[in-house]
Amino acid sequence: MPITVAWDNEAHTAIYTNFDGKWAWDDYYPITQEMTRMMDGVDHSVDIIAHLQSAHFPGRAITQLGPASAYLRHPRTGQVVVVGAHTFVRMLVDTFSRIYSDRARKFFFASSLEEARALLVRQRSQQNRAG
Repeated sequence: MPITVAWDNEAHTAIYTNFDGKWAWDDYYPITQEMTRMMDGVDHSVDIIAHLQSAHFPGRAITQLGPASAYLRHPRTGQVVVVGAHTFVRMLVDTFSRIYSDRARKFFFASSLEEARALLVRQRSQQNRAG
C-alpha cells in the first residue's frame, strides 16, 4: 500500500498517514474515510501527521483539493502537519488556503517526524492554556 494510516499514539490524539511511493487519488480517498471513522470513535480533537516520504504526487491535484480535504470538516479534526513537503505541495496548500480558508488554518509544515510531533505538543499546550 502506498498510503497507510494508523494512530500515532496510544492516547489517540493524532493520526499518522504515511505516503511512500507512487499513489493515486483512488488510494487516498479510502484513507480519508478511515481517518473519519477513527475520529468518530473518540470524543476529543485529533491531529493529523501526513508524512510525505515520496516526492510523487498524482495529477489533477487542483481539482482534487475540495474532495480530498473533506475530512478536515470533521468536528474533531485538529491541526494537520505535513512532513517532507516539497515546493509543489506547499504551493497546493497555499492555493487550498485561498479557496478553502476555513479549513486551511489548520496546516503546518515540518521537516521531520520528530519536529511534527513536537509542534503538535506545543500547539496542544497553547490551546490548553488559552481554553
